Amino acid sequence: MKLQSRMTVFAAIGGMLALMAAIVYYASLDNEALASVEVVSGTLGVEEVDSVAGRARLAVTLEVHNPSDTTLTIPSVTYDVTAGGEAVVSGEYSTVDVAMPGRVVFTTGDTIPLKSIAYIVRTDANAAIYDAVVAGAVASYDAAGTVTVESAWSIVEAGYEVALAGL
Repeated sequence: MKLQSRMTVFAAIGGMLALMAAIVYYASLDNEALASVEVVSGTLGVEEVDSVAGRARLAVTLEVHNPSDTTLTIPSVTYDVTAGGEAVVSGEYSTVDVAMPGRVVFTTGDTIPLKSIAYIVRTDANAAIYDAVVAGAVASYDAAGTVTVESAWSIVEAGYEVALAGL
């Protein structure tokens, strides 16, 4: 009787491990579709300038496209914006504190603008680029970063590079 109960425990443990492996495998089936998400375009505009504090509030909008058949959400998009090779601002669009059902849903073929706010502060090191951005003298920017893509079963981070139009 003692041998039979040991075999039952081993069989239960083996069955549990097989079930866990099946769940991990099933979750990974979405990874290729999630990684196909692309940031296709975007804009950067000056919303407000505080000339006393030497600070400007910028609106960064990134157009994200879902070419796959998988329904997904975007919990975060990080970006580093440059103009002519000079760093302008870094920031993040984030809804990580919002439960998945409350986030923007990307279905097949959707292209949705995701807007975030970033601040640039004038310093001696960035005075020229700050003045150009605030004056609207920069016509285009480059942005690079990572987009985090999530489905019901899986999460993937993908890198991107895109040109932003200046507003």
